[in-house]
Amino acid sequence: MAANQKESYKTNQNLLQEFYHSCFGKIIILLLMMALLLFVTFKNITELEMVESKFYGLDYVATNMQVVSFLNHQVEAQTNISILGLAKEAITAYGEQYPAMSITDWNKLARQYAEKRIKKYDIKDDEPINWMAAEEDPE
Repeated sequence: MAANQKESYKTNQNLLQEFYHSCFGKIIILLLMMALLLFVTFKNITELEMVESKFYGLDYVATNMQVVSFLNHQVEAQTNISILGLAKEAITAYGEQYPAMSITDWNKLARQYAEKRIKKYDIKDDEPINWMAAEEDPE
């Protein structure tokens, strides 16, 4: 019987073991491992981008055109809105998108926006933002 086993080239491996020991099987397993690593890498990159976007501060938000157009729309829609009201509307609309911004930062943003738009630098927080410029004296 021992002589019969030496002459036989058959192995007692099941199909999974034969697949693993073949060259094609090792290539497929390597490709699957690389695909898994790529998936994990891209998933972490997108999560990292989401985390970084939560920490944008006042400088970024002040230059974000979407936020600026929102502030424009709010001032046009509500004629008697103040800096505090504008900050409140901005927090309501964008507070979850930019959680790193404090209430003070939103107030600074609304103040910067109001001062830039009406060219008046001594405006109070509860004073309505007026869009009408003073008339020049005709001479």
